[in-house]
Amino acid sequence: FAPLPGEWTEHRDPKDRLFYYNATTRESSWIHPLEHVLRETHTLIQQFMDSRNTQEEREHVLHELQRECKRLKTEVDLDFPAWVQHSDAAGNKIYFNRHKSKSY
Repeated sequence: FAPLPGEWTEHRDPKDRLFYYNATTRESSWIHPLEHVLRETHTLIQQFMDSRNTQEEREHVLHELQRECKRLKTEVDLDFPAWVQHSDAAGNKIYFNRHKSKSY
């Protein structure tokens, strides 16, 4: 199974069915929180591998994908420090983005 993001944890219901729970948002789901990302990634890789592109075209596509990954990493690296974690009186975790003035 793929790693879970942040506050998500795996659990089993009384019928032994797997589900996911986010302690911060108190949200539960039968679907892995990153399933859509994993499916999109798989589709992209499959399309790349199945393409009839020349080696040069594949290298160009790969270079563009690497550039997009670097761009996304830079975006995350810039946004991540804006988030701080606090706990309320009951011990619930609260996340606050200082730049966007939003709490979750």
